Amino acid sequence: MTLPAPEIRSYRLDPAAFEPTTKRRIYRRYAVAVPILAVFLVAQFAFMARLHVATSDTLRIAIPVIVALLGFSLFRAAGLQLKNGKSSWDSYQLTVGPNVLRRFIANLPPVEILRTEVTQIVESRAEGITVMTADRHRFLFVPKELVGFEEVRAGLSTWRGFDAPKVVRTQAIGAGWSILLIGSWIATGVVPDMRLAMLAGVVLLATAAFTMREISKLGVADSRQKAATVGGLALLMLAPFARLVLHFVFKTDVQWPR
Repeated sequence: MTLPAPEIRSYRLDPAAFEPTTKRRIYRRYAVAVPILAVFLVAQFAFMARLHVATSDTLRIAIPVIVALLGFSLFRAAGLQLKNGKSSWDSYQLTVGPNVLRRFIANLPPVEILRTEVTQIVESRAEGITVMTADRHRFLFVPKELVGFEEVRAGLSTWRGFDAPKVVRTQAIGAGWSILLIGSWIATGVVPDMRLAMLAGVVLLATAAFTMREISKLGVADSRQKAATVGGLALLMLAPFARLVLHFVFKTDVQWPR
């Protein structure tokens, strides 16, 4: 007697759901990033205004220009995500077997997770399901926009129970990490005491280097996204070296108003 072969099925994302889903994710990301950036900019401008009275007149011109540039940059970044993300969305393919999941996306390395490797399955009703392994960099996300999502969900529910996402904890860690990164960058340039400024610089270098390492290991971002993010972090990491050049070469130091 010949036993039937295990059923293996493939699934793709709903093409019509790409634009509304991408826009929703962009808005949610900006809702966290923009307020944090605004707080740091206001603090920086306030410090500059106090540092020298003459800068107040300059800031009246500089602030609208900077805000306009940042607004344009955010708008352009959102447009590029809508443009470049379409190919990844259309190429997404999830193959499900009795004991294995395989995900393929163009320009990204394929991901395969065996049933025995799964350590946790997290379900967000608004987004989808994340299948996790002992390696935090190796996971597989199943969006709810998948055609046949409920069928895949039912199959995964036999693997292990679903856990609720820790949204507040995740957002708090992300916000805290951003504050640490940007705060140490600003402190490197504005703290008068060189020793404290360099301590902030060490924190900046360590934080940025760790972030680069984590980004390089992510399997959910293509090489262009990784390169752009790493490039931005590399620019931030120049701050302590610029401060040292100003101090030792040009004999220039920051002086706070008394």
